[in-house]
Amino acid sequence: MSELIYVYGFVLYDHAGEEENEIPDLYDEYSLTFLHGGNVAAVYSVVASEDFGEESFQTNVQNLEWLERFAKRHHHILNRLHQKYQILPLNFGTIYKGIDRLKQKLKDEHNRLYEAVQLIQGKDEWSVKVYADMETIASQPTFTTPLIEEKQQEIENMPRGRQYIEKKRLNKTIAEEAERYVNGAADQMHEALKQISIETDAREVWSKQVTGRTDEMKWNGGYLISRADRNIFVETVQAYEKEFPSAIVVEVSGPWPAYHFVPKQGQEDTNGA
Repeated sequence: MSELIYVYGFVLYDHAGEEENEIPDLYDEYSLTFLHGGNVAAVYSVVASEDFGEESFQTNVQNLEWLERFAKRHHHILNRLHQKYQILPLNFGTIYKGIDRLKQKLKDEHNRLYEAVQLIQGKDEWSVKVYADMETIASQPTFTTPLIEEKQQEIENMPRGRQYIEKKRLNKTIAEEAERYVNGAADQMHEALKQISIETDAREVWSKQVTGRTDEMKWNGGYLISRADRNIFVETVQAYEKEFPSAIVVEVSGPWPAYHFVPKQGQEDTNGA
């Protein structure tokens, strides 16, 4: 039976792996191996069939403890490789059945892989999330908009009996205006970050059940940033965060490998290649 070759990604050859490699594999036992093919090197390690054999893998990913253990190791390894070599990352669980198949991949798709790895050189992925406590924003006495002020003026000129009903409706207007304000603030920051970014990626906004937070996620975006622009990117995020009220929280993380900006030709089928 052929060895199962777990591939983390591809890097430019440039003597990658020739120096002492201190990055351990998924089992935290042996150093990673580099397989060179022209101008590109595949980074891999050998894994056990009971973990990553095709049938075993489909069962194991349903085991949250197993999945957490190996998925965390996978991303930790990719981050280490990214810091040192700028890796073209592959999906968790990308397996080749034998080293010969990986050698063939490097031979058959060398030019495409080389182009894909070149495209991400000098670039990092960053994530920016915006959270807001909508009830706090809407209930602040200082929060107002022209529409709210107009409604308040109309209510003041109404008979007292009708004022009670209209104030109830005003609360709904205030909540809607608070929503519009927060979304507008996040959009404004995103537009500023777009000017610094090479590419951007608007992602799904997560529910409170997923985030485990009491406030609401209002924006979730990814940004591909040149390393030369790293400082200005972070400073721009920080500047907007200072302008926002305390009920709006900005969470920025990175730099990461370009998980979401990898050219499609650089990706491989997950498990069983």
